[in-house]
Amino acid sequence: MIGGVGVLLGFTGGLQRLTAGAYLTLGVVAVLPVLLVLAGDRWRPPAYELWGRHRGTQVLLFSSDDERQFGQVTRALLRAREVKRYGGWEDPLAAADPWRPHR
Repeated sequence: MIGGVGVLLGFTGGLQRLTAGAYLTLGVVAVLPVLLVLAGDRWRPPAYELWGRHRGTQVLLFSSDDERQFGQVTRALLRAREVKRYGGWEDPLAAADPWRPHR
């Protein structure tokens, strides 16, 4: 944008030679990107982010604008951590040897 203004001023000979329409165009060119950024930031839903630690560094694991999808991924990660903590995917009751009385 700054380069474009510089080229425009170079061809016209300076600010004192610009017409009212050129000043209006310069104002729109300067303000329009700022307005678009503000509008986009306001209308865009917030990003849901899932962060983790890997070897002492924070890492972005997952990011989504959809709250439902974020909840599904979070629950799946929690289930995977529980499975890892309890020793695998086997059902603990099915893998256990139940006590039966001797007859």
